[in-house]
Amino acid sequence: MYPIIVESTKQSRNRDEQRKNHGRHAGNIHKAVMSTLAALLAVGALAGTAACGGTASDSSNAAAADDKAATTLTVAVAANSKPLSYTNDNGELDGYEYQVLKAVDDLLDGYDLNIEAVADDAEDIGIDTGKYALTAGGYFKTAKREEKYLLPSVNSGVSLMRLYTTKDRTDINTLDDLVGKVVAPISPSGGVNNLLAGYNEEHSDAQIDLTYQEDLPIADRFSGLLSGKYDAVVIPQQSFDLDSIESALGATFRGSEPVQVNNQYFLINKDYEDFAARVDEALATLKDNGTLTSLSKKYFGTDVFQYEDQAVS
Repeated sequence: MYPIIVESTKQSRNRDEQRKNHGRHAGNIHKAVMSTLAALLAVGALAGTAACGGTASDSSNAAAADDKAATTLTVAVAANSKPLSYTNDNGELDGYEYQVLKAVDDLLDGYDLNIEAVADDAEDIGIDTGKYALTAGGYFKTAKREEKYLLPSVNSGVSLMRLYTTKDRTDINTLDDLVGKVVAPISPSGGVNNLLAGYNEEHSDAQIDLTYQEDLPIADRFSGLLSGKYDAVVIPQQSFDLDSIESALGATFRGSEPVQVNNQYFLINKDYEDFAARVDEALATLKDNGTLTSLSKKYFGTDVFQYEDQAVS
């Protein structure tokens, strides 16, 4: 009986050993398959990265280089000069010049713009000290400005000087028609004074009576038209929001055809020559692709660039 028991035990051990060996063999095959799959996946990932233009490290380094290359410059627009630049009902900066600068920013290579809305005197000080690389404010080209700042060769807008009267008046259409009339007070500096004072210099025998008052609210000037205090308001179309004036006063006013047309330019601090060149290129693109015309129609209600060939500066 004992030999039979011993023999069965050996057979059982052999069968157990065979099972263990088979398990080890299957496990080794599984490990080999998984290792092969992992290797294939790694190769695929590297190939995918290469197909995109380089390794993951290369992409990361390129992104870091781009960030490092971009220089952030602070530029300024007028804080409350609708429709050029203003804060809209959503509490966001808006306006023609603001949107032009945003479009320029999208095209700039190597520069990011931080656009701030500030008071007019802060713009003047900031551009002179270099705090602002660029300022926007519907500026005309003058010899003094060309000497002091960099002006792009491409204008960012077109100023249309118009004569405004009550809707029923048709007797005031040109500067000649202002002789003998009461013109609303004007600022002693700026484009309106240059225009009217220049007219008087050329017409010594037929002068326009000028009254100067700094910072007279535009609404007060138009209110004076309704009361009969003034016959006409001389003002650039882009420098105020006619719709808001008419809504506030409950009246409609008539604007003449432009009596003077001036191109408008951004002012750039002279320390930023490369930036100025890139702004020039961006403005040329925006002009050619119709962006400036589209923004003009949106914010001014007309394509001011159709008058560009009449510009005196």
